[in-house]
Amino acid sequence: MPPESVLARRGRRRWHWWLGTVLGVGCVPLAPGTAASLFALAIAWALGRCGAAWLVGGSLLAFALGLWSAHTLARELGEPDPAEVVVDEVCGQLLAMWFLPPTAGVLLASFFLFRAFDIFKPPPGRLAERARGGLGIMLDDVVAAVYANLLLHGGLYLAGRWS
Repeated sequence: MPPESVLARRGRRRWHWWLGTVLGVGCVPLAPGTAASLFALAIAWALGRCGAAWLVGGSLLAFALGLWSAHTLARELGEPDPAEVVVDEVCGQLLAMWFLPPTAGVLLASFFLFRAFDIFKPPPGRLAERARGGLGIMLDDVVAAVYANLLLHGGLYLAGRWS
């Protein structure tokens, strides 16, 4: 069993650690951002089934808590965007589902689109990432989520119109 990360040892009793790593999901050894996005799909499905207002509220709450927890963990670790901080992926994945039906196909498409935009960071994603602290950590994922959401809305519109 590998030794615990410094982040895990220092943060077990701190709220910002639990929030920033999304209950420790950010500490998975391979692709923590992808793991957090998959975790967020379950949240998006549940909130989306309750109604759009729940999904919007959940993503806004994730953004607000993410600003604080990401900033605090980045400062503690001395890194601008620690890999363990994945609350930004959860927030982004939730934003990518705004006002979309929480069906399996839409959830899966939102996952792949959001991850692609998050990884490749089309403009202004890379610019948003340069903001300091928690804002920079969160904003590039917001940009990726907006791209994914708009593409999904457009695709659903065209599919409904031309099918």
